[in-house]
Amino acid sequence: MILPKNIIKVFAATLLVVAMPVFAGEVKQGAVDKADGADFGYREPIPNAFKFTDAGLDMVKAEREEYAKSLAATANMLLTERALVDEGKLLVDPKKAKPLLPLIDRLMGLSFQLAPRMRAPVLINHQFRKGMVAKHYKPEIARQSLASLMQMRAIQLLDNGGAENELLAGCFLDLSVALDPQNEDAIFNLEMLRMDKKTADWRPIWAK
Repeated sequence: MILPKNIIKVFAATLLVVAMPVFAGEVKQGAVDKADGADFGYREPIPNAFKFTDAGLDMVKAEREEYAKSLAATANMLLTERALVDEGKLLVDPKKAKPLLPLIDRLMGLSFQLAPRMRAPVLINHQFRKGMVAKHYKPEIARQSLASLMQMRAIQLLDNGGAENELLAGCFLDLSVALDPQNEDAIFNLEMLRMDKKTADWRPIWAK
């Protein structure tokens, strides 16, 4: 199915008008001895590990940057919901963060490949590296809405064809299901990729 292009083009505008509640989880108090948080197993992205090209990816720079910001801010929110507070700092709780690490790594990895010099991913990555979360970066769109937008965008990329479009489409569908396990459209299209032996391939995102 080919979605009307005007649905996709409103993505940037949608990010500006969809409200996101202040952190859905409750931040808990905790005593931490170190100045910064502990290493919680975060896998720092490799900038430009896979360089999407203007010719190969059907996505303009502004849209890439909006997705990059949303992915990084969503990763930050997921860890903030489980953070500890120590002297005004929000520190990652390693035990609570552990089950989220595969998703956090994928969100940040793709964010960096879409826009490696974008302010939000760079600052959030810096805080994660120190075992902290960024206080001032909240998603402008709820994770379920982001999942739906990525699912719709993935279908258009698959319809357009091409290696880079298909790579990003697979990653988008994989993240859509992870962020919203009840999104049946994302589940169906991800399963179609699997049946066609085109499962989401994250290896190029991490290749040096």
